[in-house]
Amino acid sequence: MVDLLERVNAFSGNGFPSCCLLRVLIQDLKQAAFERLRQPDAAPAMLVLDEFAALDDPEQINDLLRQAREARVSTVVSTQQLPDPRTAHALRSALLGAGVVIAHRIGPDDAEAVARVIGTRRGVQVTRTIGDDGEAARRSVRAIDRYSVDPNVMKQLATGEAVVLSIVGVRRVATLRVLQPVSVGAT
Repeated sequence: MVDLLERVNAFSGNGFPSCCLLRVLIQDLKQAAFERLRQPDAAPAMLVLDEFAALDDPEQINDLLRQAREARVSTVVSTQQLPDPRTAHALRSALLGAGVVIAHRIGPDDAEAVARVIGTRRGVQVTRTIGDDGEAARRSVRAIDRYSVDPNVMKQLATGEAVVLSIVGVRRVATLRVLQPVSVGAT
């Protein structure tokens, strides 16, 4: 890790373009993941990518995530929006297929995609036709699939709220709210 930081400092101090610096960084991380494959007893490792969408190289990032998974490197990726499905379909799919997805308030397109990943549950829809006299003339009942978490709910989450999907072990979905901490000894 020290060598990696030295390379970042050396490049950034010499006016090296940030897009090139990021490509070098991704290549170094992929090399480190590859080297871990030859170490069956390698210590646990974690890779954290914050605002990864700014890296703007979906193929390289997707390849890095794949290699990190293969090398048993836990990976945390954060972004304010998912990559565009037209230009980064594979990366978008990889992110939505993660073992744990935590979604805070998100935009309309991302909310629909996350809701599809979370899944649906069977429900019943009752419809009524009102006659000219204002009375129920006909009724029908049909089975429908509803999102387990409605996309509109995800679009309106408040600060401190999140929808969490975990597919590690048993598939679980929950909407969480982080509460203000309470000081011990406060009166």
